[in-house]
Amino acid sequence: MIYLEQYYPGEEDWILFSDLYRNIPDSAIANKLESIFKDRSVAIVIAGILGNSSLEWINKKIPALDNLRPVDCVDDPKLQKRLRTMLMRMDL
Repeated sequence: MIYLEQYYPGEEDWILFSDLYRNIPDSAIANKLESIFKDRSVAIVIAGILGNSSLEWINKKIPALDNLRPVDCVDDPKLQKRLRTMLMRMDL
């Protein structure tokens, strides 16, 4: 079976991508997401793409994540890559 994390372009590309969202002002949403994901870059990207619906979205089953919730990806490095790959594709 092919999983989305197999298409993860690497840390350098993730850093370049997440830097696009660095100018988003700190917000309560981004801060809450950072406490959940323990990763500021993921938090600001989710907040930047989904805005006010971010906290609701992270608890929904997402087909692109093989019906996992984004919060299910927190503690597994492979699933973190799956989430990051999906986020990079959402922004297209």
